[in-house]
Amino acid sequence: MKRWHNTFALVALLSLVALMYVFAESHIVSAILIIAVSGVKFALVAFQFMEVRKAHPIYGIWLLVLFAGFALGGLILIHD
Repeated sequence: MKRWHNTFALVALLSLVALMYVFAESHIVSAILIIAVSGVKFALVAFQFMEVRKAHPIYGIWLLVLFAGFALGGLILIHD
């Protein structure tokens, strides 16, 4: 059963990469949407392949805080 979850996660990641490419080439989509898609990719990799969902809940919260800091820093740099 675990192979099915990994295959699904891989297909989802590849789809999100293709979606980000389309967003980046369209020049219409804002950076906020691109950062949101990268957040979904980040969470999918962390919880599926790094197995954070099996670890102590504080690790999942810490990873979300790290991504929020990354996203906030990216948005600050974009708007300058």
